[in-house]
Amino acid sequence: MYREFKKRFRTFKNWWRFIPPCNRARHNVVARLRDGTKILIRDIRSDDYTTLMDMACGDMYLLSEIKNPSVIVDVGAHIGIFSIIVARRFPNATVYAIEPDTENYQALLQNIALNGLKNISPLNAAVAGEYGSTPLYTSPSSVAHSTVDATVGAETKMVDTIPLSKFPHIDVLKFDAEGAEYVVKEIPRTSYLAIEIHNIAGQDTGKLEREVMSKFHIIKKDVGKSGHITLVGVGG
Repeated sequence: MYREFKKRFRTFKNWWRFIPPCNRARHNVVARLRDGTKILIRDIRSDDYTTLMDMACGDMYLLSEIKNPSVIVDVGAHIGIFSIIVARRFPNATVYAIEPDTENYQALLQNIALNGLKNISPLNAAVAGEYGSTPLYTSPSSVAHSTVDATVGAETKMVDTIPLSKFPHIDVLKFDAEGAEYVVKEIPRTSYLAIEIHNIAGQDTGKLEREVMSKFHIIKKDVGKSGHITLVGVGG
């Protein structure tokens, strides 16, 4: 309990909003980080908050390994937490924040405006092998919508798609898109890569992992309980 309190105190200026009894006001809470970053959390019991804690407290993607990028691409931007953190850290870089879900995308726009950032270019689309459209299978969890895994939820909507070849040069690529990693033609070589390889029926997780490991020096590998693999690599 004390460890969790300490983590929140170190991370947030308004830390009391995230501990009982003050956390009873759950909806539309602005998390104010010690470094000045502001993130609108739609529900503090949702994936918005857990994702923020992973990024802000756990440094799940080893951001200290990113060196002076000019182009950053965030595939599966969700509400913009990664995009905003790196856009603030590297103000001379252009950050492309790609998010297909309309509700997540609107929250992303709000968070960009909340931080007054001009170096983030938001794109309401999914990443695929080519330009076009694809079904987006929506999940009750805002971080689990997928263009590949139809088992995540009953609702489906069509979204635009763009290929990674849209970006002729990428320094930093963060890729967490619930299976879209299997439908891009290839993972490009970049200076830094953080990718989530999802364990989805019918997809060859091992093959994709080997492709990534052949292109990058892997500095972090985590395997989740569901079989999802997180890889962070440099020097591609």
